[in-house]
Amino acid sequence: MTGEALDHRRHRADATARGAGVTLGQGAFVFSHEPDGRQPWRPDSTSRAFRLLRHEVGLDHVRLHDLRHFVATRLLASGVDVRTVSGRLGHSLTSTTLNVYGAFVPDADRRAAEVIGRLVGGDAEAA
Repeated sequence: MTGEALDHRRHRADATARGAGVTLGQGAFVFSHEPDGRQPWRPDSTSRAFRLLRHEVGLDHVRLHDLRHFVATRLLASGVDVRTVSGRLGHSLTSTTLNVYGAFVPDADRRAAEVIGRLVGGDAEAA
């Protein structure tokens, strides 16, 4: 889904460039205010857009960083290996990821208890 969204964004950027009579180079930024993609969006532009959007939907208390925490925690709780999650977050050490985003998640704890129960109950192959 992310790949599809980025492909869609690239097609939109290509269309914008064609409309302006320019082309996007191989290294062009698809998140750019420039038709040729020579300059990326400024990080504060994204933050400002997020603040406006969250206000429109009544979630003024949600920070952009909260979304990062949510995604990292849910990936870990869903069984995505910590190396993959660390890489997505840009952490060089998996311990950083676990220390910051390895929050206690009741569903994951329940699954762990079920595995231990099967192991202790003698049903090791089901675990």
